[in-house]
Order: sequence, then structure tokens, then C-alpha cells
Amino acid sequence: MADQSINFAASALPSAGSFIKSADVNTTLQALINDYNLNIGMNKLDTVTVATGGTGITTIAPAIIVDADGATVTFDMTTKALHQVTLAGNRTLAVTNATAGQTFVIKLIQDGTGSRTVTWFATILWPAGTVPTLTTTANKADWFGFVAKTSTTFDGFIIGQNL
Repeated sequence: MADQSINFAASALPSAGSFIKSADVNTTLQALINDYNLNIGMNKLDTVTVATGGTGITTIAPAIIVDADGATVTFDMTTKALHQVTLAGNRTLAVTNATAGQTFVIKLIQDGTGSRTVTWFATILWPAGTVPTLTTTANKADWFGFVAKTSTTFDGFIIGQNL
């Protein structure tokens, strides 16, 4: 993967030797993200979670949206690029508002019962043409990544299973 660099205008950053006050961290980061459309290699980073400790920032991470479980679970790509859902039954998955070139990740978590299955959204091209089998162990998760070829056609990848 190519190294990605981001250059911010000097006026957007504190002067040398100064610090951002902890109360201003979220505001400052959000302003930088909005102004420079910070890209994390998956999708626009539009929300940050900041944990401060000691003398500075210890963690900056995009939030994972927890999608509602139901007979059909719909992942809205205008909200976030990181989605998760806990499956409480066999489900049909759907994606809305995807755009060509967009990338996103879905974490599927088995509930305390396990053995849940999914019907994937249409037109996913999986490696070797093989649709993955979900981990069925209770409380375990599988991660899947996708690249939208069009708004309705996706390349799908297994990131990790039985986690």
C-alpha cells in the first residue's frame, strides 16, 4: 500500500512548542477533518473518538457504527465506513448509498446462541467465487471488507474470522 501523507496549512496547527488544550482537542480535530477531508484509506473520517491521558492524545480512532439488528440489516454508507451488528437470528444484509470506489468494513457478531447465517446483499464478487461461511460459535465475530465497483456491485474480502 502506498504511503499517504497529509499536509495541513500552518495556520490550522498550533505554533511550535504550544499545545492544544484538552477541551479543544475534539473541536480542533473535527475542524481539520472537515477542512482537509482526512482520508483513512477506507472512507472520509467524519467522526473521531479521542482519549486523552497524561500529557496528550493517546488514541484517535474512527467510530464504528452499531447497526440495528432485524430481519434485514441495512448498512447505510452515508453514515460511516465501519459497521457492526450482532446477529440475533438468520438475517438478510443490504447496503444503501454506496458509491463507486468507496470501501467499507462490516463486522458480523454471533449472539449468545450462535449458528446465525446471513444472506449477503446482491452482486458481491468473492475471491475464487466462493461465498464465505460465517463463524457459528456464540459471541464470535467475522470481519469483511468491501470495495464498491458501482453503487450495487462489490468486491468482497474476508478480513478475519472466529475473532
